[in-house]
Amino acid sequence: MIKTIETRIDRVILTFDPQKDGWIPHQYEETKQYSSFYPLQRDWTMVDVGGWIGLWATWAALHVDRVIALEPVSYTFQRLKENIHHNRGNMIIQKLAIGKKTGTAEMDVTGLPSASTLIPGAWNYGAEFLYEGGSKETVNVKTWDDWVYDEQLEKIHLMNMDIEGGELGALDGMTTMLPERISIAIYHIPSPFHLIFQTLHEKGYVLDGLAYYDRHAKNRGKPHSAFFRLKDIPFQTPELYEMGEYELPTKEEADAGLPFYWGESL
Repeated sequence: MIKTIETRIDRVILTFDPQKDGWIPHQYEETKQYSSFYPLQRDWTMVDVGGWIGLWATWAALHVDRVIALEPVSYTFQRLKENIHHNRGNMIIQKLAIGKKTGTAEMDVTGLPSASTLIPGAWNYGAEFLYEGGSKETVNVKTWDDWVYDEQLEKIHLMNMDIEGGELGALDGMTTMLPERISIAIYHIPSPFHLIFQTLHEKGYVLDGLAYYDRHAKNRGKPHSAFFRLKDIPFQTPELYEMGEYELPTKEEADAGLPFYWGESL
């Protein structure tokens, strides 16, 4: 059953399928904690690689002038398109994957589309249940360098990347126009944290901290994202903030309509 819900405070409208996309209100609140690492500035340009249905992009668009979201999978791109339409007009979306080589590639579209991946045989890493009811889809791929050149971008202040194990391949294709700051998923087995750290360190980045799953997640206490910045970019936040210490409402509390959380279904 498709739901469309508006946040009470942000007035962000999101459409999602709880069966395919998961419980979006909870995930949206987690997304907002990213600003604890890097206080967002109005004149920033932000890029969301693996835009999914637009949680990160719609939140970021409240705070910065320009957000570009890249999502290659047809199902999730359509949901992303709907959610962009509901909200601010400073978001650009493209049906595209960022990878190691420009061209086309076959993507495993999982039964739960948020886990769709370019990594062959990813189900061998212990998440077979995600692939039930899945399919294959040929998607367009560009390297980061080719995409930045084609878009004629002059500066990217923050890039978010969560591409289901394809992070290392995408970073390999990133040699020019490096983002000033990067938030990147580190919980995918094909792209382990130590190799992501090594790759970004070699490109001139320093690690600012980790974000953790909150108390309601199955992976509670484990890190899911890392935050990096180019070493010549000053760090603006005096204290790091770990998501694991943040007390989010439970699904039942959210459903009860707490005034600071979610509004009624539209």
